[in-house]
Amino acid sequence: MSDNRDLSEIADDTKEAAQLYVKYKIDYYKLHVAERLTRLATFAIGGVLFLAMLLLFLLFTSLAAAIYLGDVLGNNIFGFLIVGIFYLIGMAVLLLLRGRLIQKPILKIVINELFPEPKIRRHENREI
Repeated sequence: MSDNRDLSEIADDTKEAAQLYVKYKIDYYKLHVAERLTRLATFAIGGVLFLAMLLLFLLFTSLAAAIYLGDVLGNNIFGFLIVGIFYLIGMAVLLLLRGRLIQKPILKIVINELFPEPKIRRHENREI
């Protein structure tokens, strides 16, 4: 009888250990996903703030350039027209190269954040 009871206790202990292992593994993956999502959200929020500041910079420098060119040419309309054509050309270049300049770098960043390369430990071969 005692062999059966010992076997039963061992089975119960094994079952509890397996349940704890699964619980801890699930908790680990939840934390891992939370870390990745936090990094991605931080990157996205930082990117939006950076773009907002960049757009404000471009707005004010464009206005200054248009007014300056208007003074140089003697007509503000021509200054704004030149700055507008400059942005039209820039937009055409971005449309033509959007995959290489925008899509691939963003995709690479997102993939690297979600699926980082594992760190490989290299053991030195030492002679004993």
